[in-house]
Amino acid sequence: MVRTVAGHIASVYREHGLEPFQSELDIILERISELSENSLSDGDFKLYQLAQKLFPALEIPESHVDRCYKQLIEAISQSKTASEKCAQFRKIVLSYLAEAEAEAEAEAEAEAEAEAEAEAEKTPGLAVEVRTYLKNCSNDQLRALNVDLLADKFKVSRSYLSRCYHQKFDRTIQHGITSERLNRAFAMLSDREYKHTVSQVAERVGYQSVNKFRTAFKKCFGLTPGHILQSHRY
Repeated sequence: MVRTVAGHIASVYREHGLEPFQSELDIILERISELSENSLSDGDFKLYQLAQKLFPALEIPESHVDRCYKQLIEAISQSKTASEKCAQFRKIVLSYLAEAEAEAEAEAEAEAEAEAEAEAEKTPGLAVEVRTYLKNCSNDQLRALNVDLLADKFKVSRSYLSRCYHQKFDRTIQHGITSERLNRAFAMLSDREYKHTVSQVAERVGYQSVNKFRTAFKKCFGLTPGHILQSHRY
């Protein structure tokens, strides 16, 4: 019976946390107190039994179990009534569970911080690799490029890639793609040997709308693509 009770309240703790566990433990200890008021030695025995079955089932670190059990024996033996013994049992068990929970949370936070630090170390390298790729890829590759394709190429998620790039360069990765397109367009338009029109240059660097290309180009350089084309060809 004690084994079944211990297993039940331990399962409540693991599934629902400390608060529901406290309620279950209160019910069990109240029952033990009622049964043991006329026989304190019987109450001690029931509490010792419950502790022996409960501790292995709870998430209390092994290093704490011996200390917890010794503290329980001392507190139970020094209490005068069954209700006092049960109250001490509850207090000690809950204090050790709370301590174990705090240690688990601290460990989880430490692991999360370690993962964040590891990710931060990778962030600059990935962002630099992406920017290098943008500068060295062919015009055909650049024309079809978008954030999803870059994420696939570097085998990371779109959100992770965007975050890395922004952390390193303080701008979006789409801004990086657009800047590379416009820089190449400027080079084409200012090349005297390059005979394409503004609309052809726009298409060559990935713009389907020549009007959007003109708007983006002027915003970036302060001059229209037509102005650059004319000033370098005549």
